[in-house]
Amino acid sequence: MATSTVTLITTTLAELQAHLPALLAAESLPAVADWCYGQRELTAITRTPMICVDVPDFDQEAYIGGTGKRATSILVYAILAAKDEETLHQQLHSFMDILVKCLESEVTIGTAKLSITGADSTPTLRSTNALIRACAIEARLTRSRNRGDS
Repeated sequence: MATSTVTLITTTLAELQAHLPALLAAESLPAVADWCYGQRELTAITRTPMICVDVPDFDQEAYIGGTGKRATSILVYAILAAKDEETLHQQLHSFMDILVKCLESEVTIGTAKLSITGADSTPTLRSTNALIRACAIEARLTRSRNRGDS
């Protein structure tokens, strides 16, 4: 049976909440201030760093017999703010590296591990009292599913 989209997101969030704080602390990076289900475009600086998890799409192969395969994209966003550009850039790149490490090694959904397929980041955005950058890490989860499964 396939895993529902809600379960994919909540499981990924729970695994990140369990493992990411220790990895960030080991690198002297700020602790996550907020965890979100779904994508957040704008947020208060006091809620950063923020980690968001979303499932925007999936690809599905044709069925052979009664089963097929679905490859689901899982996006993990990190939104950070800092007072100076160099600190912001370094923190963003460190967050990206740590998120990839955590997603590849710690997040298990059923018996499957995630495969990282890409990453992207925004240019620096200026607010009234800080600079903001965000990144998105894309992971893919490929799993079998039967006709009618979610």
